Parts: sequence; C-alpha cells; structure tokens
Amino acid sequence: MQVSRRTILILFALLACDPGGSDETRLNTVSRDSAGIRIIENAKPPEGSRMWLVGPEPSVSIGEREGGDPYMLHQARDATKLDDGRILVANGGDDELRVFDASGTWLESWGGRGEGPGEFGDLSHVDSWARDSIVAWSGPGQQHLGLRLRRELRAQFHSGANP
Repeated sequence: MQVSRRTILILFALLACDPGGSDETRLNTVSRDSAGIRIIENAKPPEGSRMWLVGPEPSVSIGEREGGDPYMLHQARDATKLDDGRILVANGGDDELRVFDASGTWLESWGGRGEGPGEFGDLSHVDSWARDSIVAWSGPGQQHLGLRLRRELRAQFHSGANP
C-alpha cells in the first residue's frame, strides 16, 4: 500500500501539535444534539490570537450560474492560488485548468479532455510545484502531469497513489 506525501505531512503536522496550552488560547467547544443531529459550536478565537480566521465576506468569487463559458464551472474539483496571485481551478466537467486573476477575472484555460500532451482524462487535483510549475492529477491511475506556467509540458509520470 502506498501512502501519499501529503498524507504523511498531515500526519506529522498533527503529531507535532501541542495539545497543551493555557485556557486563554483554547477554544471552548460546545457539542449538542438537535433531533438526532449532532451540532458542534466553536467559540470565536480571543482577540489578538494567532488562530486562523475566515472573514465575513469572500475575498474573491469565481463561477456564475449564468454567464460566459469560462465562468460556468462544472465539477470544479480543486483550486490553488499561485505565488503571483493567479488562481487555478481544476474544472472536471471539461478537464480544463481555468486560470483566473486575483480578482476572479478569467485569463485563459489550459488542457482539455484527451490523451495527448497537456490534456487530461478525469482531472481531479491541481497544486503549485516548484517556482514556475504546477502539477495536476488526472485519470484512473492518478497520472501526475507537470506543467510550466508557460504552458509547456515539463514531466509526465504515473502513480497509483492519490494526492
């Protein structure tokens, strides 16, 4: 059985977490039952804490119910933000990587359904890779496809492990 690098990193991160800490830094969690449905409520982190917070409004919104083709997402399975602010969306409906700027404006699309270089079959994940590249997972064997951000095929290999 193969274990992905991402799974190992998550496991080490969890093991490295310190369960201790003062009561001031811990969140109070309340668990209750409502008609057979378990509800867990987490208190707001203390002011000035370094805990991650989600703002009340999204910083960017990508996708529309009606509009131009690049904004009509179908089976959007993954997304990643690049160092330069661009956002890549793995759109599984047509096996394209859709490229958007930091404000959510479509720039271009890469790939598409097929078996040729730079094409995908069952696109499932995308992530940044090195400084100028991305890696995308595609196909039943979870083929990894590396692309330079200039859209050149960089490397192509197969792996039986999911990301």
